[in-house]
Amino acid sequence: LWLAVAIGLIAIDAFIINTAVVMWFGVGAAIVVLIKFIYPLSVAAQFIIFALFSPLALCLWKWYEKKNPRTTSSDSPNLNRKGAEYIGRVVELETDMTAGAGRVTIGDTSWLAHSDAKIDMPAGSQVSVADVRGTTIIVKKIENQS
Repeated sequence: LWLAVAIGLIAIDAFIINTAVVMWFGVGAAIVVLIKFIYPLSVAAQFIIFALFSPLALCLWKWYEKKNPRTTSSDSPNLNRKGAEYIGRVVELETDMTAGAGRVTIGDTSWLAHSDAKIDMPAGSQVSVADVRGTTIIVKKIENQS
């Protein structure tokens, strides 16, 4: 029974849910199978072992993931970061920038523009896109403007 539970939970996580959470409860069931294979256990002891080792396996995995973060090399690193493709682009201010806040138009979209330097610049000034935070374009002044 515990072997079927282990295989079932791991399969559910791998093929249906894909969260790497349910799988660790399957690992807890597999640990019960291994211990029961070596030593006969009562039903209560089996549930206690399952209840202890399942969250322990999950916590150990989360700890390992935190210590060893995944690095992925992608041909599209900005795929789900709206506006990230604009970083480095030179754009023109649509409105005056006062106390570091204004607007820029990129393509057909008007973006809120913010400067960490809190600079004032007139509309039409050229700025460089330094970052994107949510729906705000972070800009920096281009120093060699005429």
